[in-house]
Amino acid sequence: MGNRTEFDLKKVEELASKGLTQNQIAEYFGVAPATISNHKKFEAFAASLSKGKSKGIAKVANSLFEKATNGDTAAAIFFLRAKAGWIDQKIHAKVSQEVSTVTLTPEDISLFNKQLEDEY
Repeated sequence: MGNRTEFDLKKVEELASKGLTQNQIAEYFGVAPATISNHKKFEAFAASLSKGKSKGIAKVANSLFEKATNGDTAAAIFFLRAKAGWIDQKIHAKVSQEVSTVTLTPEDISLFNKQLEDEY
């Protein structure tokens, strides 16, 4: 039976917080990706991966929110599209090999969003 690889769990958490994939974490530690997958069955290791990922997402989300609420228009638009369901007023549709632009009113968009909610 082979030796069990030991990992610095704080380092695993740090790498996961920076958005590294499990394959990249494996490469960092010089082990096969399967070793990372196998270690996920250990609660402490899985928790380090999960906590790190959550910390990274929270850090980026907080940064985006700060930019959006401090006057960065692009960040505000991105945030509202991602979190508040905003969509562009113009929808480009491909019709019979031609592209045409349709301008929708806010009422049209509300109706469209309602129909999507009902379908999904």
